[in-house]
Amino acid sequence: VFEGGGLLSLADFTGAIEGLLHPLPSMGHRRKLETLFDKYGLLAGVSGGSWTTFQLVYSEKYAGLVERSAALPAFAGAMWSAEYLVPWLNVFNANITLPESVLKCVNLAKAYIADQVLPWRHKSSAERGADGRSLADRSFLLSKLPWLLQVLAEAVIVLQTGNLSWKNFIETLFLRGAGIPPDLGLGTTDANAWAKGKTSLAVTGVVTPPGQDPFAPDDDWAIGTLQEQSVYATHRSNITYAGEATERLQPSTLPASFSIVVGAGTDAEAPNKFCWSPLCLEYQPQYKKSGTNLGDALNFSSDVWGPAFDKYAGMVPVSSASAASSAFKAQMDDARQACVALSVWTTNKGKGESFQNAEDLRAKMFGGLGGVNQQLAMNVTMGGMQPLIDGGFNDLFGIAHAVAFGATEVLAFMDVDVTFGPNDSGLNTLFRGTEEPSGRIIFESPTAANVSSIYAALPRIYAKPGSKWLKSIAYGTVADCVTWANPLYGLESGTRVKLNVLAIETINITIGMLEQNYTFNSLANFGQLVGEIAESLAGSEATRTILQDFFL
Repeated sequence: VFEGGGLLSLADFTGAIEGLLHPLPSMGHRRKLETLFDKYGLLAGVSGGSWTTFQLVYSEKYAGLVERSAALPAFAGAMWSAEYLVPWLNVFNANITLPESVLKCVNLAKAYIADQVLPWRHKSSAERGADGRSLADRSFLLSKLPWLLQVLAEAVIVLQTGNLSWKNFIETLFLRGAGIPPDLGLGTTDANAWAKGKTSLAVTGVVTPPGQDPFAPDDDWAIGTLQEQSVYATHRSNITYAGEATERLQPSTLPASFSIVVGAGTDAEAPNKFCWSPLCLEYQPQYKKSGTNLGDALNFSSDVWGPAFDKYAGMVPVSSASAASSAFKAQMDDARQACVALSVWTTNKGKGESFQNAEDLRAKMFGGLGGVNQQLAMNVTMGGMQPLIDGGFNDLFGIAHAVAFGATEVLAFMDVDVTFGPNDSGLNTLFRGTEEPSGRIIFESPTAANVSSIYAALPRIYAKPGSKWLKSIAYGTVADCVTWANPLYGLESGTRVKLNVLAIETINITIGMLEQNYTFNSLANFGQLVGEIAESLAGSEATRTILQDFFL
C-alpha cells in the first residue's frame, strides 16, 4: 500500500523503488518490477500514492524510467526531472489559447484561486505594512519564485481544457509526464505485464450528510459536521442532497475505492464494491432545489456507484480515478462557480462516462443566464451528481482497505515529514488507545503507544552526506496486529495481520504546496529527492535485508 502525500509521495516512492531494484542482480534476480512485487497480489494507492501505483501499472514510459534509473542511482534524480518533470511542465509544448470564456471565468474566480494557493495572505492589519502587504510575505514569495512560475505554467496548460479542475490537472500530469491518455480505462489489456492479474485499488471517499466526520472530527482539513452537500448555489437557487437524519450518530463521509483486476479488460466488473460497508448500502439521500424535494430519494449504492464504478469498472478512466483519490482540497470546493473544481464530480453514467457527464452538467448549470431550470435540476438528481474526495481523509495509508479486502500481510510505503521532530505520520491512530480516537481505528492490539515505540525503534538507513531533503529511511515490522470491529470499513474483529513498514523520512519539503517554515521552493526539489533516496538505498547493505524480508 502507498500512503498519500501528493508529489512528495510520488518522489518518495519512485526513489525508493529505484533504490530497491538496484541490488537485485547482485542477489541473483532480474532488476525488474515484476521481481520486486511478485509476492503481492494487491496494490493500493491513496491520494498521491495512487499517482505512483497507476503510473507504474499503466505507463510503459514511467515503468521503464524507474527500471533504467535503478541501474544508475547516481543519475536517478536527473533522469526523473528530465524525462518526467520537464515534459509535464513544458509550456512551450502546448497549444496555448485562452478563449474569452476562460479568461472571464478565471477573473471571476481569482480571489478564490488566490485563497487556495496563498492562504497565508490573510493577516491582521497589525502584521501588514502601510500598503496592506506584509514585508515578510514579499520576501517569502521571492524565495519561492521558481515554484510560482512552475505552477503558473501548469495552470496555463490545464486551462486549455476550459477550467482549472483537479481532474484536468491529474489528466495533464498523467498524459504529459507518463503518456497515459485521459480515456484509458482501468481494465485495459495494455497495462504493464508485471502488474497483470493483481488487484489494484485507488482509495477515495464519498460525502454522506447529515453527520459528523468520523475519521478526523477535530481536524481543520477534514469534512467536519455536514448537514447537507451543496451541488449548486447562486443567489437565485441551490441544489443540495442529504440523507434522512436519525438519532444515531451518522458519518458525513465514508471510505470507497476503485478496484480492478489489472489487465482484465475494459468490460471487467469491479472485484470489490466501490463503497462496501453496511453504512454505504443504507445511504439514501434526497436531492432538493431551494428546499423542495426533487423526485424520490436515491440509493447511492445501487443507483449511482453500482452502475458507474462496479459494473463498468474496467472503463473507469485511470486518471479520473486517481484524481478522485487525491482531491485533497475538495472540502474547500465552491459550489458557486465552475471555473475551479477542487472536488472530482461524478454521476451514475456507466461505461466510464460518469466524470465527463458530471462535468457537462456543471457546465450547463453555471453556463446559463437563467440559472437551473427544473428539467436540468432533475437531470442532476437522477444522475446522483456528487463530489468524490481525497482517500487520505479516511484511510491515509491504504492499510484499512487492504485488510478489509482480505490481506493478512501488508507492506506500507510511508512518507513521513520529520521537519519538526520524529513522528510516525499518524500510524498509531490506526490502533486502540490513540490520543485521537476516531473511525480510523482498525486494530485492537498492539496499543497506539506500543506502535509509536516500535516505530521509533525501527532500524534506519540514513541519507548520504550532502542530502538536502532526505533524512532517513525506517524499515521493520509491527507483528501480531489484531483487527478491531469497525463498521465504517466492514471490518470484523480477531484477524491477525503482519504489518511491514518502509517509511521515507524527509525534512523541509512539502507535498507540493508552499508552506511557511519549509525551504521547499521548486518542483525540481522532488527530482533531487528521488535521487537522494535512490542513492541512499542503493549504497546500503541494509537494503538487501529489506529485500529479503519484504519482497523476495
